[in-house]
Amino acid sequence: MEDRFPISKFTPEQTYMLADGIAETLAIGKNTKSLRDSEELASLNQTVGKLYSGLDLQPPAIYILDSPMACAFAWSHTPQTTAARWRVFNDEFYTHPLSSPIVDVISDGYNAFTRLVQLNISTSIRPELYNPIHQQYSDFNRVGNLIEQAIVSLERPMQNTSLVESFRKQVNAYISNSAIRDSVSRQPVPPLDSLFLPGVIFRGQQFTDTAYFKAMGDLGVPFHGYHKNLINLWQQISKACNWWFPYKHVLILSDRASALHTDERGRPHNSKGPAIEFRDGWKLYAWKGITIPADIVENPQTITAKRIMDENNTEVRRAMIDIFGIDRFIIESDSASLDKQGEYELLEVPYIGGNMIALKMRCPTTSAVYVHTVHPDCTNVEQALAWKRGEDDFVNARPYREGLLWEK
Repeated sequence: MEDRFPISKFTPEQTYMLADGIAETLAIGKNTKSLRDSEELASLNQTVGKLYSGLDLQPPAIYILDSPMACAFAWSHTPQTTAARWRVFNDEFYTHPLSSPIVDVISDGYNAFTRLVQLNISTSIRPELYNPIHQQYSDFNRVGNLIEQAIVSLERPMQNTSLVESFRKQVNAYISNSAIRDSVSRQPVPPLDSLFLPGVIFRGQQFTDTAYFKAMGDLGVPFHGYHKNLINLWQQISKACNWWFPYKHVLILSDRASALHTDERGRPHNSKGPAIEFRDGWKLYAWKGITIPADIVENPQTITAKRIMDENNTEVRRAMIDIFGIDRFIIESDSASLDKQGEYELLEVPYIGGNMIALKMRCPTTSAVYVHTVHPDCTNVEQALAWKRGEDDFVNARPYREGLLWEK
């Protein structure tokens, strides 16, 4: 009997199943229902109980803050070493709810499980089949990547009075344990250069490796029974927990975003406002998965060709050009004229990573200006017109004549 592994071709049924899995994962990642909803909270308690029982621990007290940023303040505000926790908690050390982080235990277990599952996939399916699928799931992580970037790039966070005040208000509003509230208020503000975050498994918001593992299992990859159980558990946690920060007796986690806008590839993107917004007002602006300044979206009239060219970040510059309009940018930028014949002008335009060649035409009837990018080897109007007509030998284009159009 022919061995079915490694899989070298997908059946139509498997192809449809993979597409359905991608769609389902994207829908889960865009869920903005609050974790404080009674049904969501019940699911959360059940899922967390399974995880902690697997670690031979009692279910923790669960406290939900409004955003990953608030959770990052909580995590960073908690002393990270045994000695530091002793200095803060004193005689409460052995009983304080935050005294025993189990984040390393969970991370190590997840990483070991991940290595075994990935090995199983690599021996069961041809790389040319599973690599594109894994990339699709990885693209969904752009939301989480953007949030993580915003958190860890915040400089001197404890000097940001608005965020610190929001964090303290949420601790008092949502954490009923007086020992935690007292420890937050009495310990000195840590002189942090940046905030801490636990490992990637705790970074919710479309963390989709577990969804990818589930898709591989559905294809028939022969996972062991306990691997299947772990995949299901981690998938439930990814759905239920969003950003989560575990301790031995306490689980602090972020509520889901109140608004989340993405493009067709699942990247955070919004042309009219914040791409991601949380219930405490913390928000992020993004264009096709790239963090951008708020005023580019809120006040696009502030964008000029000069501002675009002065922007050092190439990704932000590309977003600004998209918003500003490539035609307008070509017309208003400091372009060099390479050739001009009749109503046509060939321009060399300063662009991202080098120069771009564009053909500009002014309609003699309406005076409207049209701009089209052309092949970078074009050096005169004749060549640009020939290339636009689709001629292969555009370099040896016939001489220009008045009224010649680029269309075939």
